[in-house]
Amino acid sequence: MAASLRPMVNRPVAAAVLLLIPFLLNVVSYFQSSAFLVVGRPLENLSTEKPRLASMRTSDSDGVCGMLPVVGLAATMGFVAAGRAAVQRRYTGSYNLDTRMPCGEETVMTKEEQATWLKEKTAELEEIAPMTDQEFLDEVEELAWGWGRHLLPFAEKRRIETANHKRKVILKQKELFKTLRLWHPLALKYPSLLKRFDSAQPSTRENRDLRIDVEYLANEEKIADFTYAEFLKETDGLQFTGKDWAAPEVGDVVEGTVKCVNEDGAFVEIDSHRVKSWAQVPTQFSSLKPVSSAEEAGLTVGKVIKAAVIEKGAGSVVPGDQYAVQYILSLQSLELSAAWEKAQASFDLVEGTDPFFKVTVLKMEPWGASVMTEDGLIGMIPNRDLGNKAGDVGMVGAELTVSIDLLKEDKKDIVNPQMVSDYPIIFSYSSVMKKELAEKYKKGDVADAKIVGLQVTSMDIEVDGVPFQMRKVDISATRQNWDLSKVFVTDEMIKVYCIESDPTSMRWSIRALEPQPGAILLRKDKVFEDAEATAKIFFEKQQEEEQKMFQTVQSEFDDPMDILADKPDPSPQAPSSVLQDDDDDDGF
Repeated sequence: MAASLRPMVNRPVAAAVLLLIPFLLNVVSYFQSSAFLVVGRPLENLSTEKPRLASMRTSDSDGVCGMLPVVGLAATMGFVAAGRAAVQRRYTGSYNLDTRMPCGEETVMTKEEQATWLKEKTAELEEIAPMTDQEFLDEVEELAWGWGRHLLPFAEKRRIETANHKRKVILKQKELFKTLRLWHPLALKYPSLLKRFDSAQPSTRENRDLRIDVEYLANEEKIADFTYAEFLKETDGLQFTGKDWAAPEVGDVVEGTVKCVNEDGAFVEIDSHRVKSWAQVPTQFSSLKPVSSAEEAGLTVGKVIKAAVIEKGAGSVVPGDQYAVQYILSLQSLELSAAWEKAQASFDLVEGTDPFFKVTVLKMEPWGASVMTEDGLIGMIPNRDLGNKAGDVGMVGAELTVSIDLLKEDKKDIVNPQMVSDYPIIFSYSSVMKKELAEKYKKGDVADAKIVGLQVTSMDIEVDGVPFQMRKVDISATRQNWDLSKVFVTDEMIKVYCIESDPTSMRWSIRALEPQPGAILLRKDKVFEDAEATAKIFFEKQQEEEQKMFQTVQSEFDDPMDILADKPDPSPQAPSSVLQDDDDDDGF
């Protein structure tokens, strides 16, 4: 837009006179200086035969004439300043912005064409973004309060005067600014700034009103290849209320380009949601794994990333930009979601997933070990699953193969647990060790074990460093009530029999090594001494029992009607030393 602001004051003759006066004063001061004045004849007429110096006479005007050069210089500077102030120069530049964007031939229109074009276009824009007179006045008053800052605890007279002046500028040409808001929405907010873009000649010397440069607006539409009306429709009348203009909210995933990386993290320009906005990825949120800098997390200038919005409207950390706000993004959130989905699939034994994880021991605690997966998930391994590795500080930094024993869905967002109850994942190291142990021992084998704990109805043992719990019913076949602590002691080395070698249900027994029920209570040393021989006999009987059971089940399935037939109860028999699934320890 261009406007006529004030008449151009052009007084070259007056300016020339003002500049000539100090020049004449300097000339007079030179020709009237005391160095030029002598008494008698001039020096060039003196005789050369008898050279003599002409006597000098001090003039009464020497003091005044000696000051004339200084006075002349001061007058020159003063008149130059006055001349610059008297001559009002019209602004012809555009602050590095050309008044017309060069693009082919400029749009040239007659006054009638300009009036018709502006009327039709304005009517079209008013239909999209209507505003009543009262709404316009309310907006002007609202802006005036912002310019004057009347609610501040102190009064600033200059600011209030400026606010009143801006309001008068708008209300003086109310219809023009009401129309201009459709083309330049910021015109109402910055009415004084429009003068800086004034490049048109005034209509008359006395006319100080603003006027719209219609040719400029038409030229802009031609270059942009879309109209102002199309822009207003696309932006919902500058309200930006459509879903396409919705700004990112907390929890949304946005895409952006890394523009800067420093010690605080990475600064990202958000490119999605049709919104250009600044965001920051702090170092602590740049990776699920612990990193010391954004570069260590793989963030480099120019890299396109996807991140989750975790904060909106945060204060800008750019120096000097104290009022701006920005988004806070997190790569950690997306990596956490992906890693948790992988862990959940492994825990649920989804087809195609590996039930085992590679973890690194971060630190050893009194309750176990704190470990981290390759994806950055933090979990724990209790002491009961570490076996002989419990409390071993040499394990820090070691890589272990573990499986998931428990997932806590409500704790998954805790990436830096401090207490035992905060850990979202509990891993089992013993399950992996059991898998390796199952490859070493088969059903019927005898192994050396170490007692690590005694309870009322069970006993904790370790076989090759792998922890197991042995029930009291698996220790002895006696029907008597007896105390484990009177027969065994902690750290005692014993022999055990492998009843089941499957890694998921590996089971050990001392009862299978008893030649008679209760022998372990009376002759413990003899039982362990003959363990291999007794185990061989027990294994043969176990095989026979399993074979009979298999044949019985097979015969029943061959003739299903036999299952419904009434059969006499079998005669009572002595309890067998072969352990079955229905063995009970209620008698103990």
